[in-house]
Amino acid sequence: MRCCMLSLIFAVAVGSLAGCYDVDNPMVGRHKALLAEQQQDYERAIAYREEVLEKYPDYPFRWEVTYEQGMAYLEMGQPEKALEYFDRTIEIDPLYNFAYIRRAQCYERMGVTDKAIADGNRALEISDISNEFGELFLTRGSAYAQRGEMIRASHDWNLALEIMPNSTEALYQLASYYLGENRAGDALPLIDRYLEIRNQDAEVSLMRAIALADLNRPEEAAAALVRARELDPEGEMQFPETIEQLMAEVNEPGPGELPGESNVEMTDAGTDQALQENACEISREYLTESGYQCADQQPGDFDFIRCEKEGESYFIRVKAVVKADAGSFSLTQSELDEMMQQDPPAGLIVVTGLVSSQDPSFPVSPGGRVSAFTKSWRPDPARLQPVAYQYPLPQPESE
Repeated sequence: MRCCMLSLIFAVAVGSLAGCYDVDNPMVGRHKALLAEQQQDYERAIAYREEVLEKYPDYPFRWEVTYEQGMAYLEMGQPEKALEYFDRTIEIDPLYNFAYIRRAQCYERMGVTDKAIADGNRALEISDISNEFGELFLTRGSAYAQRGEMIRASHDWNLALEIMPNSTEALYQLASYYLGENRAGDALPLIDRYLEIRNQDAEVSLMRAIALADLNRPEEAAAALVRARELDPEGEMQFPETIEQLMAEVNEPGPGELPGESNVEMTDAGTDQALQENACEISREYLTESGYQCADQQPGDFDFIRCEKEGESYFIRVKAVVKADAGSFSLTQSELDEMMQQDPPAGLIVVTGLVSSQDPSFPVSPGGRVSAFTKSWRPDPARLQPVAYQYPLPQPESE
């Protein structure tokens, strides 16, 4: 009996949609549009929905119809047209998070990155995302950090902070990472946010002093150092005795750095042909030891290496860096374009610790070691800034 009743209900529903019952219903047009989309006939689906929008101006779910129209145009590869419908959806329901997400996709495909980011942020603001996901990203970021994969860790900590903007642990982790990367300008706002929530933390107050010293703001750094001492009356932490000592420690070269260099500043090989040739030779030796068969080098061409392994061919850019322990490297726009024109994008091998051919010890101690190698490298678009073009070393790909 139950099966018969279900069949009868289904038959009535189909009959009504086919026009045998109440055809003056916007759901009929929406259902026809859905069926058309299942057949990938998006133009017919759009026509059905336009009819609904014209015929039912007071339809309480117009925002759903305009959203569905936008999705259809996105599927057709027409983000400009889709944008119009997502705009209309947001006008009707400014709290519909999926409309912001899809509109952000439109802007991204159109190259309007500022609006894409703004819509993405707005979608996060109004989305009911459980803090459990924030904890997930926080935990996964810490796990990446334990493995030394700091770039991935920082991405996860940023996501955790988007979901849990008042998480002192996420603020602390990110601020510590940025300080370690000599990005005091990025670290300081996070430290200040932390101290707004928990202002009795001596360690974070010391971090603030370090960031201000790194930004060459000695008076503020001195005040932050005094505050850090006040918050540690038992003397459990070690502090620099004076602001001058703090400034000296901030500017002191780290392990493996050349005297007088900071963690960020570095010298690229540039037009130093002898240096680039040395980097190419070191790279070829590394690749050969790693099981790659390197093609003969073209005369005078030491910028790229063609190699093969297990039937796969690779085109590797050689980047020479004059620094003992570089954590980043720079690229010119022409170098970047040349790499990205390859399919897949050219790989990258970075050789650091090189001695310039202008140095008196060259070629007696040319130095140099492979710091990073990836067979195919695609930079993070967020780092494509016209100033300095600094990039973190790419993570080696597992063999």
